[in-house]
Amino acid sequence: MGLRQTFKFKYKDIDEVISFIKNFSETYQVENRNGLYIIKNNDSDNFIFDVFIEPYGLCTERAGEYFEFLGVFVETLTGNFGAVVIEDI
Repeated sequence: MGLRQTFKFKYKDIDEVISFIKNFSETYQVENRNGLYIIKNNDSDNFIFDVFIEPYGLCTERAGEYFEFLGVFVETLTGNFGAVVIEDI
């Protein structure tokens, strides 16, 4: 699809991460396909952001005009979980 990255951080319980994804994404369309969370912009199809929860944090893939979304996502992620290491895969 597009750029793939991992977001590595510590969390206690997977439900904590699921809650973060659902709460963060209230202003977006979120579809859960067996643990793959697909986030899209409500207003248009200008970006897609796929998230899969891993033991180390999140594996993501995205395409389109996601820059504004990504900035807020990372800021909110660090606010909830602390330090985050982002790596291209």
